[in-house]
Amino acid sequence: MRRFQVDGNVGRIDDVKTVSIKGEERKVLNFSLAYNEGPKDARVTTWYECAAWGKRAEWLAKALSKGNYVRIEGDHHVETYKAKDGSTGVTQRVTISDVFGANSAASNSSSASEESSDANFTDNDIPF
Repeated sequence: MRRFQVDGNVGRIDDVKTVSIKGEERKVLNFSLAYNEGPKDARVTTWYECAAWGKRAEWLAKALSKGNYVRIEGDHHVETYKAKDGSTGVTQRVTISDVFGANSAASNSSSASEESSDANFTDNDIPF
């Protein structure tokens, strides 16, 4: 598997949801990440739709806040769709395997040290 890595600012953070995959209940957290490139007067922002699964989803729901600067690593894929105006749009999705910098976001929490001990996960936490 190739590793995809990008850093940026956290945007939208959804609530943790429970989904059923092949009869198994799994937790998932979806959030967006903005990668900014170029000088301020000509900045280009690329948005990534991110998904974290299992214990990582629960931990990140507590650790992330809108605007946090983090680096994510995971499996990247691009989806195309037809917009309402008939044009073709593109969504970039990342299934998270690692997040760096979220510990600093959680450090403001009184239980940060307890939560950070759960930050290391295996691929078994991801259902595919």
